[in-house]
Amino acid sequence: MDYSSEMLAARIRRLRLRKELSIEQLARNGKVDKNTIVRMEKGEGQPNLKTLVNICNALGVSVDKLIDMKTIEGEDYYVHRRGGKRRRTRDSEQRIRVGDLQAKLPYGLMNTVVLEIFGEGKVRSHRGEELLFCLKGKVGIKIGSTPVVLNKGEFVLFFGREPHQYFNGDKSEDPSMAVALSVWLDQEVDTEVHKLEKYHI
Repeated sequence: MDYSSEMLAARIRRLRLRKELSIEQLARNGKVDKNTIVRMEKGEGQPNLKTLVNICNALGVSVDKLIDMKTIEGEDYYVHRRGGKRRRTRDSEQRIRVGDLQAKLPYGLMNTVVLEIFGEGKVRSHRGEELLFCLKGKVGIKIGSTPVVLNKGEFVLFFGREPHQYFNGDKSEDPSMAVALSVWLDQEVDTEVHKLEKYHI
C-alpha cells in the first residue's frame, strides 16, 4: 500500500475526533488493541490490511478514501474569500481594530485575525507561537522590552507567552493605518522536543 504514515495518522485522528470517539472507544469498535490506535495516530509504522479495514469500519469510511493521497475532504482545508464575513471589534481606546477571519479547521489549533493598527494596543500574552505579517504600512510590535517595526512583506515569529504589544510603526504626524495578519498556534510549546520530532515539515 502506498500512503504516508503521517497523513494516515492525521486523518485517523481527525475522523475519530469528528465522531467524538476516544482512543479506547475506537479500539473497541475496531476490534484492535488500544496501543495500535496510539501508534497509528503518532504515525509509527503501517498497519496490516485487516487492522486498517477494522479501523475504517469503525470510523465509517472506506480504506480507499482513507489512504488515497489525492483525497481532500471539504473539512480538511478552509478558504477565506474576499468579502466573506469577518467579525470586527475594537479595543476601548479605538487604537486597534481586529477582523476575526473565523478561519479554523475542525479540531485545528491555528487562529487568524487581521489587525488594523491606528495607535498602540494593550499588552497581551497567550500560549503557543505567533506569526505577525505586515500587509500594509509599518506594523510595530514590542516583544518584552524590544520594539520591532515591520515593513510590508516582513514578518516576526515569537513565543506567545512573551508579553507583546502591537503599535503603529509610522511615526509621522499623520500616520497611515498599519495592517497586519496575525496567526497563532493555540497550543503550549514544548521547547525540550526537537522541532523535527514534534512537527512534520
